[in-house]
Amino acid sequence: RSHCDWSSDVCSSDLVTVVEGQLELVVGNEKIELDPGNEVFIPAKALHSVINIHEGVTRWLFGYN
Repeated sequence: RSHCDWSSDVCSSDLVTVVEGQLELVVGNEKIELDPGNEVFIPAKALHSVINIHEGVTRWLFGYN
């Protein structure tokens, strides 16, 4: 399992979409499991983390405005 934490200091919102595998995304105090095709909106400046909970590689797309 790999784990990354981010806190955005810029005023941009993010969108995470899982393409393959499975992620656990924590936004603030909310924990969300994502499967392929699932998307999560992350508000600007929100503390968030991403954890690969799949046994193999997880591929995901990350976009911001």
